[in-house]
Amino acid sequence: MCQRIEDDGNGWCGGTGFGAVLQYLLEQEKQKARNDSIDSQTSELAAEDESSTLDKARESFNLRFVSFAIAAVVVVMNIIITTAIRKLNMHEAYKTRSDKQMNFILKLTAGHLLNSVFVPIMVADPSYWYVRGGFVEQAFYIQLVNAVLPDIVQLLRVRYHINTIYLAKFAKTQSQMDVLHAPEEFSIAERYSNILKTFGLATFFGPLLPCSYCIGLVGVTFSYFTDKYMALRVCAKPDHLNQDVVLAFNRMLLFIAVIQYLICYFRYFDGDDNFVPVFVMGLIFGVTYTVFPIQKIFGIKVDEELEDGGTGGVSWEECMKFPEGCAREDINGIHSHGLEVYAPRLPEYCLEDFKQRVYDEYKLPPRVLPANPALLHGQGNDAGGAATMPPPSVKAPPMGYGFSQPLPPPLPVVAMAAEPPRQVPPPARAFQAMPAQPAPVSTLPPMPMPMQQSAPTTLPSEYSYNYPVPPPAFPPSAEAPTAYPTGMNPSLNQHN
Repeated sequence: MCQRIEDDGNGWCGGTGFGAVLQYLLEQEKQKARNDSIDSQTSELAAEDESSTLDKARESFNLRFVSFAIAAVVVVMNIIITTAIRKLNMHEAYKTRSDKQMNFILKLTAGHLLNSVFVPIMVADPSYWYVRGGFVEQAFYIQLVNAVLPDIVQLLRVRYHINTIYLAKFAKTQSQMDVLHAPEEFSIAERYSNILKTFGLATFFGPLLPCSYCIGLVGVTFSYFTDKYMALRVCAKPDHLNQDVVLAFNRMLLFIAVIQYLICYFRYFDGDDNFVPVFVMGLIFGVTYTVFPIQKIFGIKVDEELEDGGTGGVSWEECMKFPEGCAREDINGIHSHGLEVYAPRLPEYCLEDFKQRVYDEYKLPPRVLPANPALLHGQGNDAGGAATMPPPSVKAPPMGYGFSQPLPPPLPVVAMAAEPPRQVPPPARAFQAMPAQPAPVSTLPPMPMPMQQSAPTTLPSEYSYNYPVPPPAFPPSAEAPTAYPTGMNPSLNQHN
C-alpha cells in the first residue's frame, strides 16, 4: 500500500494562492482604470466639457471586461485546483474507497470556495462593490461562468477526443489502444463538489446579489442533466461507495449555511448594529442544528419508508448500516453472497429479508426464454455460420459438447493369425489402406469394439444448445471408404 504523503494540501493551497495573486493584480488594474475614469470625469466637469458617448462606452467596456477576466481566472484556477487534487489524491492511502472520496470532496469544495468566494471578497474594496465593474458585477460573472462552463467542458470531452482521434494513431499494441479508447471515469467526488460549489456561491453572494439564487438553481439543474447523460451514456461505472459519502455531503451543506452568517457579520454588514440580533439567532440555530441531533432530541420521526421506497418499505440507512465495531467491506468493492447467480453487491450485514428480496428479483428463470428466430434488418440467412440457432421447426440432432458426431456402425471383424512380436511397431496412421495379407484363422478372441461415450458433464435439457452438424472433414474415397477420427479406426486397432 502506498504511503500517505504529508503535503497533500500543497496542491490546492498553491493553486488558491496563485489565483489570489492574479485576482489581486486584476483588481488593482480595475481600480486604476476606475480612478482614471473618475479623474477624467472630474476634469470634464471642472472644464464644463462633456466626453463623447464612445469614450464612456469604452470606459464601461474596459471595467466590465476586467470583471469578466477575473471571473475567467477564477474558473481556470478551479480547474487547476481540481487537477492538482486529483493527482495528489492518487498517492494517498485510505482504509476504504468511501473515505478517499469523502476526503476528495472536502478538499475540492474547500479549494473551490476559497478561490471563488473568499479571495474575491477579501481583494475587493467595499467602497466600490456596487459601482460599474465592482464586486457585485464580478460576483454575477463568477456565478454565471461557474454554473455553465464546467458542464460544457465535460460535455465536449476534449481529452477523450484527443486520445481517440490523434493519439490512437500512434498506438503500438492492442493494450495501448484499449487504454486510449477506454471510457472516462465518472468521479462522484467531483460531481458532489461541483454541486457544493454552485450552492455555496448562491449562498454566499445571495445577500449582496438576490438573483444569485436563481443562477444557482439554473446551474444545479444544468449539472443534473449533464451528469445524468454522462453517467448513463458516456462514462464508465463509478466505484461502489457506502452511504457515508452522502451523509458527509449533507453535513457540508449545513456548514455552508453557518459560514454565510459569519461572512455577513464580519464582511457584508460590518459595523451595522441592526444585524447583530439576526446574526446571533441565526448562528445559534445553525450551530445547534448542525452539531446536535435535533430530530432525536425532539422525537421527530421521519417517514423513511416513503422516502426510501426502493428497499421494500425498509429505510436505506437501516438496511445498509454496519454494526458498531465491524470492518467495512468496501475496501476492494467485493461482496459475496450464498447463491451462485448474478445479484447486486450487498453488504455482509444487510438485513436478511432485503437480501432474499434482491435474490428473488435476480434469480434465474425456471426455463430459458425462447429465442426470436426473426432476422434483423439487413441480416441474411447465412449470417453466423455453424453457430446460428436452428429454426424452431427443425430439430437439431442430439449431441454433447462441441461438433462431434455419432460414430458409424463398425466394420466386419477380419480374423487374423497371431504374428510374432516386433521390436519397433510402426505407428498406426489414420486413413491408411492396409496391405493385402492372408487371412488364417486366429485363436485369440476378437478385441472389443470402442463404444461411443457421452460427454462427462451435460447441461440440463432446458439450458442445452445443439449446434448444427458440420460437414465431414474428409470425403469418403476408395482407399478409405469410411472416415474415422484419429485413433478410432476399428481395423487399425484390431490389427495392432
